[in-house]
Parts: sequence; structure tokens; C-alpha cells
Amino acid sequence: MRVALGLGETDVVLGQHKVFLSQAAFHAMEDYLHAADVEEQECNQMHEAEVKAGLDV
Repeated sequence: MRVALGLGETDVVLGQHKVFLSQAAFHAMEDYLHAADVEEQECNQMHEAEVKAGLDV
């Protein structure tokens, strides 16, 4: 996963019981997970449609 997200060795460190992420690694992982979340994509599309229609308050 580290290589796929273009992160360095110091961005992801494995502990005995935890995984430690740099801020860059955290945001890369967060962006990857958000992009893969179908429910969130649908919510974003709905929000964009509301904004275009002027219904966003």
C-alpha cells in the first residue's frame, strides 16, 4: 500500500500493536478510502446537484 500511494519508508512505521502514519500518509490513505467509498461518492454527487440547483443552504 505504501508504494501504491507513493509514500516513503518513514511515512508508515509498524509497531507491535499499532501502525504509525505521517500526516502525508494519513491524508493519502484517507483520500484513497474516500474515493473507494460508494456511499460517500453518492452523497457528494447529491450535494453537487443541490449546489447547482441553488438548494444548498
